[in-house]
Amino acid sequence: MRHPLLVEVSQDSEGATVITCGGEIDFHNVGDLNEAINRSMTTDLKPLRLDLSGVGFMESSGLACLLEASATCRRRGVVLQLVPSQAVSRILDLVGITLGAGGTMEPAAAGQLAEGGSG
Repeated sequence: MRHPLLVEVSQDSEGATVITCGGEIDFHNVGDLNEAINRSMTTDLKPLRLDLSGVGFMESSGLACLLEASATCRRRGVVLQLVPSQAVSRILDLVGITLGAGGTMEPAAAGQLAEGGSG
C-alpha cells in the first residue's frame, strides 16, 4: 500500500530553501522528497532546511535520501539543516548520526555512512 507523503518547497525570510514533509517516507514515495531536494540544488542555494517534523514514519530509503542530500550539500558548500520528528530522530540515533548546532548533520558520521565507511 502506498502511503502519502506531502512535500512543500518554500523559501524563508532569510533566503533558506525549506522543504517541509508530512506523512510517511518509505520506498514507494521517497522519490518525491528526492526530487524536491534535487530541484532545490540551484547555483544560488543558501542553507537547505529539511523540515521533517511532520513525518510519522521513515525507513531506510528515507535515511539514504538524507545521507545523499548531506553529501551533496557538503560537496557544494551548502549548509543542510534538519528538523526531525521523533520518528526521524529515532532512525538517526539507531545509525549513530547526531545533529549539531542548528540541526546540521554531523559531517563525520554522515560522511562516513554516505561514503560506505564505518564509524
